[in-house]
Amino acid sequence: MPVASDPKPAVIQDHGGKPFLPGFVPGPLGPTGLAAIDAYQRVENDLSVGQIYLLDNPLLREPLSLGPVKPHLLGH
Repeated sequence: MPVASDPKPAVIQDHGGKPFLPGFVPGPLGPTGLAAIDAYQRVENDLSVGQIYLLDNPLLREPLSLGPVKPHLLGH
């Protein structure tokens, strides 16, 4: 099985036999990759909270105030 230190990138085949994720090299992530995933998850979580609890301005482009906070949360 190829690892991150192999000189040639691995090409994983999908169910149709076509290349999937060309250039993908399996192996552990380095500090840069882990920091990127952590930053993405933080942004994703912040946006989700904004969409759930705010009527408007989920990206907080304006200062947060009590005006756009939803008075009642409705669920399924």
